[in-house]
This record gives sequence, C-alpha cells and structure tokens, in this order.
Amino acid sequence: PRIARPAPPQPPAYIAAAMQLVSRVAVLGAALFGGASATQRGLAASAGGMSPVSRVVELLQGLSKQIEEEEKKEEAAPEEDDDMGDEPPQVDLDDEEKKRWFSPKPSVDVAEGAFATCFSAFSLPEKSEGFDSIVFEWQKEGAAKSYLREKVLEKKKTSRVENLKPGQWFQDKLASFKKVFAEWQKKQETFVNSPEQKAKVAAKAAKKDDEEEEDTAMVGDIFSVEDVCDVGEGEPLFKDFKVADWATLYLRFELWLLQAAFKKDVNDPDRPSVPLAHFAFYYQRYYKRALNPKLFGAEDIVELVKMVRDSVAWEEELLTTPLLIGEDEDPSHFVKHTEEARRERQRRIDAGDETARPKVQQAALTAFLAPPRGAMKPGSAVPARSAPKPALAKPLTPGVPKPTPLSARPALAAVKPGAATVTPPSAAKGGSKGSGWGQSGWGSGGSWKGGGKGGKGKW
Repeated sequence: PRIARPAPPQPPAYIAAAMQLVSRVAVLGAALFGGASATQRGLAASAGGMSPVSRVVELLQGLSKQIEEEEKKEEAAPEEDDDMGDEPPQVDLDDEEKKRWFSPKPSVDVAEGAFATCFSAFSLPEKSEGFDSIVFEWQKEGAAKSYLREKVLEKKKTSRVENLKPGQWFQDKLASFKKVFAEWQKKQETFVNSPEQKAKVAAKAAKKDDEEEEDTAMVGDIFSVEDVCDVGEGEPLFKDFKVADWATLYLRFELWLLQAAFKKDVNDPDRPSVPLAHFAFYYQRYYKRALNPKLFGAEDIVELVKMVRDSVAWEEELLTTPLLIGEDEDPSHFVKHTEEARRERQRRIDAGDETARPKVQQAALTAFLAPPRGAMKPGSAVPARSAPKPALAKPLTPGVPKPTPLSARPALAAVKPGAATVTPPSAAKGGSKGSGWGQSGWGSGGSWKGGGKGGKGKW
C-alpha cells in the first residue's frame, strides 16, 4: 500500500519573494549583458517596458515591505509562557548526590571481577617513589588521601575477594573435626548398644515415676565436663543425640570455622569477617557445596544462624562468634553447647510446647558427611581403567550337541570370493561360544545364534 507522506512545510512569504527576486535578477541580468536566450528576452520584455534596473528596484522595495510586515506580525504575537521564570532553575540535591564528584556511567571500563582483585592496593603517589614533584589539583594531599581511603572501604563492603583460597590451617582443622566427629558417633553407637545401657533403659522404662528425679539429677554444669566422651562410668555427654543434634553440632563448628578461617586467609582489618551479602559465595569457596537452610527448617541464613546463636551470630551483617576459645582448642565446646540446647528443647517439649520440636531433616546431616563433589579421599590413587571382562559362555540348551573344537576339525581350503557359501550347521539361539562357517571362510568367536551363523572372530 502507498503511504501518505505529510507535505513539506511552506517557507514564509518573504522567503518565497526573495527566491522569486533572485530568479528575476538573473533573467534581467542576462538581458542587460547579452547572451540571453529568446525565452529570457521575452520575460524581460514582459516587465511592462520598464528598464531592468527599475524593475529590480521595484522588486527590492516590495521585498522590504513584506519583511517589515512579517516582523510586525511576530512582535504582535503573544509570547508563550514556559513557567521557567526569569531566574535559572534551582536544583535540589540530596546528601548522596552532593558527595558525587563524577557523573555515573551506564557502562564500566574494567570488569567487576578484575577490579575486585586489585582495588585494595590503590594508593596515591609519593616522592619516595622517585617523583620530582607531585601536584594535587582538585584537593590537597590530606583530603585526597581521605577520599581514596573512603572509596576503598566502601568498595570492600560491597565486593568479594575473588582470588580467596582456603589456607592450610582451615584444611587441617576441618580434617581433624571430621575424624573426631566420626569417633563421637561411633562412641555413641557402642554405648547405646551395650548390654549395660540396654539394662538401664529397661529399668528406666519400668520406673516411670522416678524418671523426673533421674533427669533432674543428670542436669549439671555441662561446661565443667572435662571429657565429653566420659562423664562418668563411660557415659558420653552426647549419648542422647539424634539426627537434629548431630546436624546442628556440625553446623556450629562449620560456621565458627568459616569466620575464623576467613580472618586468617584474608588478613585485612577492613574485612573483619564474612558479610551477609556474600555468605553463600564464601561458604561455597571453603566447603565446595551450598548450605540449604530449609533442611534445618529455616527460611534463610539469618534464621538458620539464630538456631546456633550460642556459637555464631550476625552483628552488623557480619558473621561473628561469642565464643572465647582459642583457635587450637578441641571442638568439644560445640558438643556442650549442643547438649545444652537439646536439654532446653526437651524441657519445652515436656511442658507442652510443640513448636520446640526440631525440623531438621536427615539430608542436612548427610550433606555434611558427604565428600565434596569431585573430591577424592586422601592418599587414594586414580583408579586405572580395567580391561573389559570376557563374556561368559551361556550353557547349552539341553538336547543340542556341543560344537566340535576348531583344532579337531580338518583344514579347509579358502573359499574364493563369489563362490557358493556353505550352509552352517544349525544351533540353538543363545548357544555357547564356538566356531562356525562365515561368509568367506571358517571363523571362531561369539555365541552361536539361530541358524548356526558363526560369530565374529579371527579367520
């Protein structure tokens, strides 16, 4: 379809008159100075017998009148009110905008990952580096240093340490805890299944009236226990641990170790601990897996940390610990905190508070104990690719004769290409490995199938 296009705007009348004047002057000039064509001479003659100069003067006077009329119309036209006033507009800036020295750009010059690895080393030049003179154009040296320091600190709060690698101290502490954690679980299993303990449980069930008195006698100063594996008569402090208790025990240690190892590996006072915004990144970097709060019955990581607030906590969105323990102390403190939380939870359940029941899933504990994806056990070698096992011969179907071995058969001349083939002996499908006639000779190899066709093999 043809599209209707708007007509071009028409020029003002005096512009059109000026264009007409230029055309007339060209015609009259040609008539004056010769070289005019017959058409141009006819146009000059149509000027009414006036001389060319007089005609030009008349046209200029008419043009001048048209220009004056247009100017009078423009002056008489009312001016549009733009509501701007006589004074320039005043711009109101908030405190954040006043701090900006540069306009924000929609794109960046350096990739975020590359910038995050080097910005912490930014500094201003100094004469000790070999400069003859250093001139600060915008601000003085002190103000410039403060500005750079402020920007670096601001960037550290919002960026991750992309090149962070877990140190050897972290690796050793984690390996040691995994070993002792397995020993604790084995100790509990051995104690619970011992005949003495089974007899105590049976006696306790028979005397339900004395249960409250016995439980009260069991409660004591948990943190005064020296050996969590033997609080008396070989009884471990963790004898009543269930899946929820073992999972939260492991969680306490992992979160505590994460914030302690982060301080050692980063070694930056401006980054004192793991920030909440980048917790998932650093947890994945250290433990090679993700932490799912929903497996513990929590909605997010903030709610999850509240479950073990006796060992770790969020302070100003940084992961911290209230524990005053040394880095090299044994992890039995976490067993004591877990047992204290278990007893408090049990008291609430006994009082009728059903909300105190744990919602920890078995998958939470399984995720802790499973090796990281792609990891190998220490000291294990890469398994060599084993050779394929030979196919086992299937037993012969009853009533089918066993094939004659190749060595017991007479030598046969090679069959020429194109010669008639020999019909192989019949054999039941699924027969044992043997020999048979091939298309162009004698072959031995795979199982015989119906029709007696020989399997693949050497000729």
